[in-house]
Amino acid sequence: MKIPHQNHIHKSITLVVFIVVFCLNTSAQSSVDCERLLKREISPDSLHFLMDNVMRANCFGLDSIDLKVFDNGPVLGAILVKLISNNNGKVTYGDLLNHINKAKRDTGYLSMRKVIIAQNTLESTIASAKTWENSKVLLAVIGTKPEDIDSLHQFMLQNQDKNWNYRQLVVIYEQKEKYPPKKQ
Repeated sequence: MKIPHQNHIHKSITLVVFIVVFCLNTSAQSSVDCERLLKREISPDSLHFLMDNVMRANCFGLDSIDLKVFDNGPVLGAILVKLISNNNGKVTYGDLLNHINKAKRDTGYLSMRKVIIAQNTLESTIASAKTWENSKVLLAVIGTKPEDIDSLHQFMLQNQDKNWNYRQLVVIYEQKEKYPPKKQ
């Protein structure tokens, strides 16, 4: 006859073993053999796989900003069309990675990267007098005209109680400028 306490211990041990095996299996499935992957040819029907898995693989070394730029249909599609036409239809993941790394060294990409970082920062920052000095520099980076920055500052001061981030502030300000309230 088993003692109830021992039965509980056996169930607990079984559960722990199951969880450990499950975690090991899951982590083994999600790891990518970069050397093999980079030599593998990209097939036309693997675009979805490419965007969902390969671009996010550690062997591509892409950060969140790189993914925002390169891991979308139009940009990735244009890159692949160019590579396929230049390589007689045979393109490996390594070819794609080399092209992306070359593009990342381009001054145009570096400028675009600064804009994306500024946009992300403004989107995550609440518009306030405390954050204004740093944020006005970022607003200039994303292309806001100096005269609009001054007007935006005044608009922000008038609406400090709204708890908007800078993206919301800019959108609402632009809507106000585009569609001013009708005078009665």
